[in-house]
Amino acid sequence: MGELFKRENIAIALILIFGILTGVIAVIAVLANVGTFGDDVRQSSAAKWLLTSIIGPIASVVVLFVRSELVTKQPIMINIYFRKNPSAYPPEYADVADIDEESTTFEILLGDEKVGSGKADLAPEGSQDGQPVWRWRSPIPLTPEHRVKLTIVDKEKRRWTVNTRPTVSFEAR
Repeated sequence: MGELFKRENIAIALILIFGILTGVIAVIAVLANVGTFGDDVRQSSAAKWLLTSIIGPIASVVVLFVRSELVTKQPIMINIYFRKNPSAYPPEYADVADIDEESTTFEILLGDEKVGSGKADLAPEGSQDGQPVWRWRSPIPLTPEHRVKLTIVDKEKRRWTVNTRPTVSFEAR
């Protein structure tokens, strides 16, 4: 039953209901304007206004569908900066040149449920503001409700962790 009331399922249901109602009204408007319901209905101002007024709801359905997370949800790229001392201000960053790919892992959680895990494939992305940046691409689409746990081990066997929700960039400590 909990699966039925997930946010994605509710969004699909609302878009479908709104789309079906809009479609039925559009069909009725076209039929009224071609004379299916009689010549009096075809010549009435209500039939003409019905056809004109259906354009807004049709555009709304298209915009709702295109802008919904159902269409735009994609795996995100996460920038990672390696911070030497989490409590130091201003922050100091380590120059991590190489990652131990066998020991570097990720976990993706949704609530308490693990929805993804495995080896984290990080790639050097150069530097930003003079700080070395690495990038990790999530293997699945992420929402703000997901939590990401990265355990990164560099070639010097230093261990770095990221434990947060998706944003544009994270600092490993």
